Amino acid sequence: MASRGILSRASRMKTRLQSALEANLIEVEDVSYQHAGHAAVRETGTNETHFNLKIVSNKFDGQNLVKRHRMVYDLLTDEFQSGLHALSIVAKTPKENGMMVSLLLYLFYMLVFCYALLELIDEGVYSQDSGSYALLNRPPLEIPLSLRLACAKHGVRDHPEPGQDYSSQAFSQCSHARNKKKANQCSDHAEGRQGSLRQGLNESSFQLSRGTAESRVLSAPTIMKIAKQRLLNHISQKFDPYSIIFNPLTANSGLSPELVQDLDLAELLQASAQLVATRTFDRARKLLSLCNQSASATGTPVQKIVYYFADALQHRIDREMGKMLFTGEEDIEVYSIEMEEFIMDLEPAEFAKRPLYAYRQATKFTGIQAILDCTITAKRVHLIDLAIKSGSHWTTFMQVVADLDKCPLEHLKISAVGRSKRMMEDVGRRLSAFAAETLVNVSFCFKTVVSDLKNLKSDSFDVEADEVVAFYSDTILWTMLAWPNELESMMEVIRSLDPCIMVVIEALSNTNLPKFIDSFDESLTHFSAVADCFDVYHKGVAISGGFYIQKIIRNMITYHGEETVPRYGDLKVWRDLFSRFHMVETELSHSSLCQASLLFELPKFRGFCTFELDGKWLVISWKGTPIISASAWKFH
Repeated sequence: MASRGILSRASRMKTRLQSALEANLIEVEDVSYQHAGHAAVRETGTNETHFNLKIVSNKFDGQNLVKRHRMVYDLLTDEFQSGLHALSIVAKTPKENGMMVSLLLYLFYMLVFCYALLELIDEGVYSQDSGSYALLNRPPLEIPLSLRLACAKHGVRDHPEPGQDYSSQAFSQCSHARNKKKANQCSDHAEGRQGSLRQGLNESSFQLSRGTAESRVLSAPTIMKIAKQRLLNHISQKFDPYSIIFNPLTANSGLSPELVQDLDLAELLQASAQLVATRTFDRARKLLSLCNQSASATGTPVQKIVYYFADALQHRIDREMGKMLFTGEEDIEVYSIEMEEFIMDLEPAEFAKRPLYAYRQATKFTGIQAILDCTITAKRVHLIDLAIKSGSHWTTFMQVVADLDKCPLEHLKISAVGRSKRMMEDVGRRLSAFAAETLVNVSFCFKTVVSDLKNLKSDSFDVEADEVVAFYSDTILWTMLAWPNELESMMEVIRSLDPCIMVVIEALSNTNLPKFIDSFDESLTHFSAVADCFDVYHKGVAISGGFYIQKIIRNMITYHGEETVPRYGDLKVWRDLFSRFHMVETELSHSSLCQASLLFELPKFRGFCTFELDGKWLVISWKGTPIISASAWKFH
């Protein structure tokens, strides 16, 4: 009898609702307390019968659902007063055939929403100014599927940050003005609509590089600068760097899909570096995992450089967390004998095909001309090369000497310093063969000095009294900056040989800054220019010697702060260093600057390489980024 009464009461409620509600909006299914999800009967000690009544709403549109819920409640007020325990309304889609399916989907979506909301709270995506999660009130951006899935994997949502400006503007054409003493200036520009990248960035102008005739693109260093500005603007609004993943660039920003992906990737990398700098390693790992999904050793210049730097940041995290120990100098040695042999193995003809040929040749021409100017009247010349590499620059020297109408040179000796005797002997055989064919009435001698620069001795060179000595150092002194005592000892050896000149060619990037993030930015800018240079001539191909570049980057980032970590230096670093050794800059010849100018005017290099004089230093830039320098020095 009790069961019949319960069923009768349930039937009565169903009839009342069906007669009062529109069938196309709310449908009351058969009530049966025997099935979960429908009316349930619970007998209590007070002899009250409690109902759980569930009604299906055929249309789910938020606000109207609340009104319907209230309407149903008003219709059943008397039933609530006499024992109706609970009332709920759920959504039902056309493809769902039962209340159980609707219930499961409803619960699933609620769980996903709650989980995502908890992640937002956990990550601190909170507006302190407004005291609310303003992030949830913004319309979502169109995000690449790969990034959307990656965000979902880590429990994050793809909303933009509050205050985001979605308007699109055109970049202004701009010129990159540099030193007034610049010997040659290329105007880099680009046309077309690029779109605003972030509120506050509109006031900033970035140089658009003139590339090949068929395409005009932003250079990799410029992309890194724009991404850095976006990140700084984001952080300035009191957001954690990790939350940058909520604000990727929209595909409707007016930029190409490839550029959008590169900018997003550059932001993720630099946000990771910020988190590493603050020792927020868990979040940094998450961002690095996103970087690794798009970074590639054979992709765009940005993808290549992110590939190397993400690896370096991961190694630094492992070291900071005690998973990787620092065991000594052998861990951070970058100019190993293997790398020395790799560079020396490049034949001159092969080297000429490589993308670094333009500005490397410019520095070589400048250095060789400076040595010629100082030795042109000598009968016996002794050239000491601290890193001879392929030796192609000395063939240039010999060719110029051979072309002179009157040259007093009678004897030419070249001493090569290095650790690979076999490779240096190969270079010596090539140079000896070239000298035999080119130099007339001039004896030639090639000597190998198998030694590390840190252990260099003056008696290793067999310098004769009547020889005019000149030193040539090509991108090798930077490996000594980490060992100032050994560097000072080496410079004293050089001074003792009384050279008439010392030519120094070095990369330009001060990676020895006290703060990790500053050193990271310097390294990132420099190697982005290197990757961009390579990509111009070898698009979609892994960088030659990429393992060497990877090792340099990894050691600079992983062991930043160690006294013996290898580092690059800028002009100020080198000037301060050489002044301590009582060395004085000397003027570079006008002819060498003209040669560099003519080289950069070749169609293959025009619009990419520029050079200028900083004091008496020749500074060569790639698309506006200083990348290498050449200078000549004399001892007091």
